[in-house]
Amino acid sequence: MDERYDEYPSVCIDLKKSRVRIHKKMIHQMNDPQYIELLVNPKKKCFIVRIAPERKTSHRIMIDMLAEKQQCCELYSREFIREIQKVGKNLRSLQSYRIIGRFSADRSAARFILKDAQLIETGKEDVLYA
Repeated sequence: MDERYDEYPSVCIDLKKSRVRIHKKMIHQMNDPQYIELLVNPKKKCFIVRIAPERKTSHRIMIDMLAEKQQCCELYSREFIREIQKVGKNLRSLQSYRIIGRFSADRSAARFILKDAQLIETGKEDVLYA
């Protein structure tokens, strides 16, 4: 990835596998939260990844595994991907996209605008996390 984007959060969404990949650098920039939530804002055509308390709608982040072995945190949610597809009319089914976002001032959340999604060429997704 281009170095000028290092300060910005980024995610990859895989519509085929109903997967959201959050690079571990973004998790670290958010001060290694234990839980996060994924929220869709249909009016603003964006979604938010934010730090959250432990509850039914939050996803646990395994910080120890992320630090040792993994390059990203993978979350699977058909519901979330369905909502993304309803809002992001520019997203084609069965494709993967990278989106560069913006952090909130306190880095407790990151916003991703769906029109900014960049199609990932087949076979190139894993290169982003090398």
